[in-house]
Amino acid sequence: MDLGFKIKKINDMIEKGINHRLQEQDLTFSQHHVLVYLKHQENQTARLKELEKHFNVAQPTMAGIVVRLESKGLIRSSVLPEDRRVKVVTLTESGSQLLHESFLSMKKGEQLLVSNLNEQEKEELGRLLDILYSTIQEQISVQGDDSGKENLC
Repeated sequence: MDLGFKIKKINDMIEKGINHRLQEQDLTFSQHHVLVYLKHQENQTARLKELEKHFNVAQPTMAGIVVRLESKGLIRSSVLPEDRRVKVVTLTESGSQLLHESFLSMKKGEQLLVSNLNEQEKEELGRLLDILYSTIQEQISVQGDDSGKENLC
């Protein structure tokens, strides 16, 4: 089994575990990413247009995600008083709590992933992954976003 295939298989298994945990919380991967994005914004708030641009999705797609998250009480949306055409989305306390629980769950998963490694092996794995990531980033920036992907593995 070659290195690229091993990395892909590990990624697939991790993604499957994450999706399972998110399903238990009645969330999709996209919905979770919106919550994480909001958590890192000033006042945990973003304009709908900002979300569309960041996630590179059409307005109806992001509007649907926002409606579903709002119906679960994880975000609230409103319009700017000074410009009622601008919709803003804010993370609620419930959304923030769900993210905290999600983070703890992912940390447990990460600990399980490396449970058979000693501390030195964990540090070495982290160092090697950093090198791989840096190499891929350099290739993409040198060759351009699309052309670099085909030459990576």
